[in-house]
Amino acid sequence: FSILSILLNLNKIPVPETKMVINIFRHGARTPKHYIEEIEPIFNKYPLGSLTDNGWRMQFLLGKYLKQRLPTNFIKGPKDFLLICSYKERTINSGISFASGLV
Repeated sequence: FSILSILLNLNKIPVPETKMVINIFRHGARTPKHYIEEIEPIFNKYPLGSLTDNGWRMQFLLGKYLKQRLPTNFIKGPKDFLLICSYKERTINSGISFASGLV
């Protein structure tokens, strides 16, 4: 058996079926948790420690990316996955945005 014969037969090796995916990540981009005078204008739009528009977008795109990487029809709807978040608003919003991209 040589390496070449193994490489030539790769397409004959059965690919295992994906049964479960576990994804652990932090929230998307957020504002600072403490007031910083140099960036005062950002606090007019977002409360301290909240998810920014870019944070929402990042999580949505992460969901879309994962959906593309999963087998076809692996996730058909909201009943096919479980999101667990802390009580912080930014983590809940990150989960909502991620799920929106996933389905």
